[in-house]
Amino acid sequence: MRPFKSKPTIRKADADDIKQMKLIAADVGFKNYVPFLGQSNVDEYLGSGLLEKDIEEHLASTVVCEFEEQIVGMCAFWDDFVHVLLVKYAFQGGGFGKALLDYAQSQMFENNAVIKLETFEKNVAAIAFYQKNGWKVVGSRYSEYINGNYVKLEKTRAGTGC
Repeated sequence: MRPFKSKPTIRKADADDIKQMKLIAADVGFKNYVPFLGQSNVDEYLGSGLLEKDIEEHLASTVVCEFEEQIVGMCAFWDDFVHVLLVKYAFQGGGFGKALLDYAQSQMFENNAVIKLETFEKNVAAIAFYQKNGWKVVGSRYSEYINGNYVKLEKTRAGTGC
């Protein structure tokens, strides 16, 4: 990634962001998920309307990352759980995912000693990203929907002795 002249901004998402969030999800789906989910599964999900429903349902719990006047990433989280964290493919590796994750963690750690997330078992890049940021793999669960496993990860707030 090239050096950037400005820092990203994390802010609450609003209804005007939905179109851009859908485009980010599609971009990540095609470029990151096809290798392990398959083209037909990604196409089915993106064409099913579930993406739109998911984004709209969790809008109040979503933040976006803006950089140079465009939305480059998003993160939906609540209570002690990160539901989704996505960064446009062209911006991955530039610190935007870390900025979103740091923001979500700081919010969740205000009321929780342990926070959680799940990701596809075959998404080795995401697992490595979370582990690099202090998350620990604590288990897995099978999903018939994806015909595979999700990896469960947790992170403990510093100073809790856990």
